[in-house]
Order: sequence, then structure tokens, then C-alpha cells
Amino acid sequence: MSRSNFKSVWFRDQFKKQFRSSVGTVVILILVTSAISIMLNSGIVWADIKNWVLYCTYYGFALSIVNGMIIDGLDYYIPWEKNAQKRALLGVVGQIVISLLTIFILNIILWVFIYGYDWDTVWRPSNRGFYLVALIITVIISLTYHSIYFFKEIQQEKRKSAELEKEKVESELYNLRAHMDPHFLFNSLNVLSGLIDEDTEKAQEFLAALSRLYRNILEKQGQTLSTVREELEFARSYMGLYKSRFEDAIRYEVDLEPGQESQLLPSLSLQMLIENAIKHNAFDKEHPLLVQIQSRPGHLVVWNNKRSKPQIEESTRKSLINIQSRYALLGKDSFEVQDEKEAFSVRLPLIQTPKKN
Repeated sequence: MSRSNFKSVWFRDQFKKQFRSSVGTVVILILVTSAISIMLNSGIVWADIKNWVLYCTYYGFALSIVNGMIIDGLDYYIPWEKNAQKRALLGVVGQIVISLLTIFILNIILWVFIYGYDWDTVWRPSNRGFYLVALIITVIISLTYHSIYFFKEIQQEKRKSAELEKEKVESELYNLRAHMDPHFLFNSLNVLSGLIDEDTEKAQEFLAALSRLYRNILEKQGQTLSTVREELEFARSYMGLYKSRFEDAIRYEVDLEPGQESQLLPSLSLQMLIENAIKHNAFDKEHPLLVQIQSRPGHLVVWNNKRSKPQIEESTRKSLINIQSRYALLGKDSFEVQDEKEAFSVRLPLIQTPKKN
């Protein structure tokens, strides 16, 4: 299809659409103006209503179609996303100018060619108020339309931003799951290799625990939230593997209030925080690392003592940012990190389990 044919088809389709839309506009206009006429005259004056119907149909159809075509044309040639300021300015000015020009032409047709008045009637001082009223109405309608559009656009941008943020967080979570501390896997295999020679039975238990851990990770690939019970079981298995390597150099304690096990947490959040504690602290049997999960009303607090070790690379706090972003998407703003001299703690808000209808 050539460009000229495309334009003619587009114009025809848009005209049909605006014609259908104008029917509704004119009907509403007739009903409103008729109701006003009835209220002002304290009753039905059929002659006035007949005139209003004729005028609303005559002016309403033309103005509705013309303004609709202007809006569609500007949307096509100057999309909002391309240049919103230029589009808004041309929309408002264009609607005002074209509407007044249309009214002027309609007045000439009606007053001069249909009623047979002199050409001076078009500019007669007593009729200038007609143009002023038309101008005010056009400005109000145009500004209202653009205000509604901007409101919808802002809401749409917020939704897009939230969706992009959600996709970003879920992508980061997927990467965290897929690359869960390669050093942990490497060291676990080293521990397993040593246990095979020292204690075959313990090596089998270690291998079984390691396989359960990674199977759990795979099962949670598409899961955003997990119950506290599931998170604690996973954290216990995760710490168990570390304790197989470090033994008494790591201690793990849980203090949970009854009724909190069924509430929800972002999946793998406890594992991420435990992993951070192990990664960023120096510990041995004389100076063990203590990780505590403490119950608080509406929260879990993951606490560990601090004995920082020199970092080869600066911490990106990626896990903390990921967890905080997921809470933000859920509308929870009470996620809190406390980094003190001798301790580090994170407060995780608990999410209520949705009630079944």
C-alpha cells in the first residue's frame, strides 16, 4: 500500500470512528441542554427544546468530529511519548483555533446561507458573545482532555516502572539462586572429599543434605514468597552444611514465637543473610560466629556478631538491596538494617498469609 493510499485509509477509518463517537457526544449534549432549558423555564417548552436539539446536532457533530480528527492526527504524527510538551501545546492551541474556525464557518452557513442574514451578522457586536462562550467551552474541554490524559499517562508510567522494578528484582533473585555462592559449593565438595576418606557414613549424610539443599533452590525458582517454616528449614540445612566444615566455629540459634511459622517471607531471604554473615566475618573456634534468628511482633530479626575480615572486593550489598526491593514491591517499608561496631542485624517484616475465601 502506497503512503497516499495509507493516509486515505487512515483518514477514512478515523472519520468513521469519530462519527460514531460524535453520536454519543451529541446525545449527551442534547440531554444536558434540554434539562437546563426545562429547569430555567420551570417546565417543558417544546419550541426551545426543538431548537436546542437542532443546534446541538448541527454544532455538536461538526465540532466533535473536527476535534476528534485533530487529536487522532496529532497522536499519529506527534506521539505523546516522542515529545509530550510539543504534543500538549499543539493539542490545546490546535483545538482552540480549529474549533473557533469551525464555529465561524458554521455560523456563516447557518446565518448567511440558511437564514439569509447579512454578512455583517457574523461580526455583529451582539453575536460576539457567542464566540467568547465557544472559546471558553473549547478551552475547558481541551484542558480537561489533556489533564485526563496526563493523569492516565502518569498512572501508566507508575505501573510500567513498578513492573520493570519487579522484573529487575526477580531477575536478580534468579541470578542469586542460580549462582548461590560458588565458593560454598566448591568448599562443600572439598569437605565431602575429605569425609569420604575419613567417615563414609558422614560423607553420605553430607551429600544427601547438599542435594536436598540444591533441590530446594530449584523448587523455589518461580516462588516469590515462602512460609517462615520453609525458610527456617532451608536455613537449618544450609547452616548444617557449614557446620560440617567449620564445626564449633559457627553457632546457630532460633527463637520463634508460636503462630509465626505460617507467615511469609521473601524466598531465600534467610539464606542470603546467613551467607552474608559467613562471607563478611572472620571466625574460628576461639571466636565463633553466632547467627541468631529472633522473633519479634510482626518481624524476624536476623542477628550476628561482627568480626570483620579484610575484603578483597568492596561489598555491593546486592542481597540486602534485593530483599529490600522485594519488600518495597509488596508495600512493606519496615525492612531495616542495623550495622553496629560489634553486631549486624536485619529486621524482616512478616507477611500475613492470605485468607482463603
